[in-house]
Amino acid sequence: MIKKRYILIHAYTYFSEEETQFWNSLAEAFRNKGFEMFLLAPCLPKEELNFEYDLFYERLKLVPKNLLNYSYPLTTSSINRYEQVEIKWYGTQNVDIAPAIRFKFNYFNTLIDELNPAIVVMANGEHAVELIFRAVITEKKVPLTFFERGALPKTWQIDDQGITAQTKIAHEKFDENRFRKTERFEVYKEIFFQLKDTWWGQPKAKEGISIRAKYHCPETTNMVVFANQLDNDTSNFINSPLFSDNAEAFRWFCAQLKNIGFEGFLLIKKHPMFQGDSTLFTSSLKEFDLKGAWSEDLPLTMCLEQCDSVVAVNSSLIYEALLYEKPVLQLGLSILSNKEIAYSITDKVDIKPILDWYAKIGSEHRLNRFARFMDYFVDHELTFFHERYLQAGFNGVEFFVKTILNKRLSESKGRYIKRTKNKFLLTEKNTRFRKFKRRIMNKLKRLAH
Repeated sequence: MIKKRYILIHAYTYFSEEETQFWNSLAEAFRNKGFEMFLLAPCLPKEELNFEYDLFYERLKLVPKNLLNYSYPLTTSSINRYEQVEIKWYGTQNVDIAPAIRFKFNYFNTLIDELNPAIVVMANGEHAVELIFRAVITEKKVPLTFFERGALPKTWQIDDQGITAQTKIAHEKFDENRFRKTERFEVYKEIFFQLKDTWWGQPKAKEGISIRAKYHCPETTNMVVFANQLDNDTSNFINSPLFSDNAEAFRWFCAQLKNIGFEGFLLIKKHPMFQGDSTLFTSSLKEFDLKGAWSEDLPLTMCLEQCDSVVAVNSSLIYEALLYEKPVLQLGLSILSNKEIAYSITDKVDIKPILDWYAKIGSEHRLNRFARFMDYFVDHELTFFHERYLQAGFNGVEFFVKTILNKRLSESKGRYIKRTKNKFLLTEKNTRFRKFKRRIMNKLKRLAH
């Protein structure tokens, strides 16, 4: 019987070829440090993995019915709290999700007792299922850190405080001494413009298309790109204090453009995963008599190459826009907040940031600050998982491992956390999904009605 020390990672990964390679390499790197990796993912992998894993259900209503026969001592107010979070994310539920909440508490308690992780690395952390997981982790005093898709394509970011605008670096002002020019960002840009990667798949279009010609605009027309975002995105819920949804932000922005006499063209770039009603946006164009269009068939790179400036609540598109040296107006909060990089509104009354953005006042200064900030950011905050960046010396799995283990050692002071309940010891043979699933479900059955 061999006792293992686990790093438990909860991730929104869909096992692309690059991601699968990253996870297998990460597991091996942890193993070399004396830890086994366990991954919770929303889907099963397409290829063989060299570590243990299990499925998690992001939405409570998706928990299979055969897993709902569990009790757990929760108050009505506690259940209501998680129900309200689920409604905020996914709308009114047409099923009773209280049994799924009880199952999740049972599952996460059993999982933590079974693995006795040295640390939990959690993606997002704001969905109802993750809040349940966090409650169990807190009760059992297991060190916790967060990770999410990085601001740049093909990257991850780890942080103790949260994700995106909740990260430590997002709260910091521009540091002249720390954010020094190193040319590392120039190395990144060279690869970026060769690959032209984006986080989300883009529509294909013929090269040489003129967007202005497509919409019958003169070549001198000032073209602004507005980044459509998903309303059930975490950045909308916790990092957009001024607007309840993306359509409301767009309507307010259109009103400001009307007030300042905007005579250009406003291109609304559809998010590839958006399945909502486009008329929520195009109706604002008509209401304020603005020229513009909703775009579903143009790739992001083409839009950024041909536009004059960009506006978004806090989409990751803002970083790519700045890579193309386009002035960015930010209507919410992001990692770039507090740094005089993006033009940012802080209330709905003061429109000076919009006027400055529209006139490109101080644009060169802001782009210079962006380059200096990114010189630091790419080497101190991000883990890359594309081979080209790794070949150029950017951080890979070793940086990911070092960041996590530094967090674990700082909180546990070098002592491995004692098992809270279960005395079950893992064997080398129990290393794949079906065997783990059978083991964990057998333990859960003892808790069923």
